[in-house]
Amino acid sequence: MIKSLKHKLFNSGYHVSLAIMVLRVLTLGSKFLLTLFLARYLGLADLGAYGLVSGIVTVVPMVVSLGMQNALSREMVGCTQQEIIAKLKTYWMMMAGFYALLLMGVVGVLFFLPHLTGLAILTCLVIVTEHVGQDIYNYFVSQHKQLVANAILFVKSAGWVFVYIAAALAWPHMRTVQALLVFWLVGNVLPLIYFACITRAWPWLQVALDNPNLKKVYAARYLFISDVSLALGQYADRYLITLFLGLEAAGIYVFFWQIGSAVSALVNTSILQIYKPKLINAHKKNDNLAFAKHMKLAAISSLSTVSALAVLAGLSMVVLLPYVKPELVPYEWLMWLILFGTIARTLATLAGFTLYARNRDKRYAAIALLMSVGACIANASVLMAGGGLLAVCVVNLIVLFSTLLLRWRS
Repeated sequence: MIKSLKHKLFNSGYHVSLAIMVLRVLTLGSKFLLTLFLARYLGLADLGAYGLVSGIVTVVPMVVSLGMQNALSREMVGCTQQEIIAKLKTYWMMMAGFYALLLMGVVGVLFFLPHLTGLAILTCLVIVTEHVGQDIYNYFVSQHKQLVANAILFVKSAGWVFVYIAAALAWPHMRTVQALLVFWLVGNVLPLIYFACITRAWPWLQVALDNPNLKKVYAARYLFISDVSLALGQYADRYLITLFLGLEAAGIYVFFWQIGSAVSALVNTSILQIYKPKLINAHKKNDNLAFAKHMKLAAISSLSTVSALAVLAGLSMVVLLPYVKPELVPYEWLMWLILFGTIARTLATLAGFTLYARNRDKRYAAIALLMSVGACIANASVLMAGGGLLAVCVVNLIVLFSTLLLRWRS
């Protein structure tokens, strides 16, 4: 009987679902642990600095890819191996050229700021490996290989965190942003090595390039505008807070923002990314019934999951804060506002996927640009007028719900 049950379990896909769930829970846990560790041992100013660096690591690949990263992710769904090779070769060659130009600019800046050379080199390496790692993750998602995709995401987003925390607890001199970036870099490199190993037999040299020209950049222009706008709307507030309120205020904001980001990332990878290729396939086949079905399931699953996780995360922090960082207890209201905004962000992301899957890139870009520019202007205005973190959160909530409404009505 036990043998029969084991056979059914491993042939029904349950073990795969269980493995994915474990990886996602560990990924979420790593985000919380890192946030608590940085707040406890590095201080609010260093936490703010980490937030600024992580913002750069997220934004730069979006800018450099010129929208082609999302376009490639959509194009790879249903492609043959040779088509994928051609697309990846072409895309990566173009990205190498863009990063070479960016590197020359960084070298020019470091000529005037030589004391930032070490930090800048580490940040640049993390940016490039993060970019390629995301491409590899997108490849496995497009091929419906969710377990491999989640394993890669775990290694580059969470696995290194546990190792870094253990090392920093053992050796206090490693409790710096630079040391953290080294571990982040190693975590990013491992998936690249794995991908190189499993694709070593692919005919990389034999397959011709996929017509590398500016037409690809032009075709992805709306996705580029969307990517940059979304990044601007999501990360500009921490830089404005630093400018007007100082690095410690940014550290307080980043601390609670990281909690909401961890919840959002878990729901995004565990639910939304799974439905993304399904929505694209349904649209390609003009199957409106399947499209509506996937949308309904994604909406129910994501809303229930993000709501439950937001409440659980909030209650956990209420218990832990007095022991980890007592001076942040008076700012618990900030955490609840950010977590409430995380629910709106999740639904807005799902609504954006419907536009993305149906190739409505122009509408998607217009909404993203309008909301991000509006958020930056509004946040800068309230901060110049003497507003604090509460004013920033209120502005962000208004923008998130406005984005959700506009996308759903489109």
